[in-house]
Amino acid sequence: MEEFIPDQTASNVKYFGPGEHSPDIITLNDNDILYIAGGALVYGGIRLNGSSNIKVISFGNSGDGINPVGSGNMTINNCMLVCTDDCVAIKSPDSTRTIKNIKISNNTFIGFAFADAVTIGFETNGPVRFQIYGMRLFGWKMLNLNSLSCIS
Repeated sequence: MEEFIPDQTASNVKYFGPGEHSPDIITLNDNDILYIAGGALVYGGIRLNGSSNIKVISFGNSGDGINPVGSGNMTINNCMLVCTDDCVAIKSPDSTRTIKNIKISNNTFIGFAFADAVTIGFETNGPVRFQIYGMRLFGWKMLNLNSLSCIS
């Protein structure tokens, strides 16, 4: 049930109603809200460049959840994700850059098929630091590190 539907005309709202959408990359800035209505199918990715206080509201299952690629200083908090692939897949494609300060807290992750709650993506070439707090998990193993060298 969609209880919070933001004003789609507000300047900080990126709204996708029912139907198919192909925006390619959705760039979110400070205090933006991305709303994906029930019945919407969005083909594309989300880019944050130093953004904070972002809300993503979506209804329905997704393949991937949140994939911080080359990201740092990020918190994934108070989310409920239902995914058929990884809910959070941390990736570090640059072997010279440490991905750090990723905090994953107070989330509910529901997984199906080949889903992991949190994984270090196979594309990772550099070191990764992350913290996990207060997870509620349904339907899978919690963490998949893919035998990579991770820094705790």
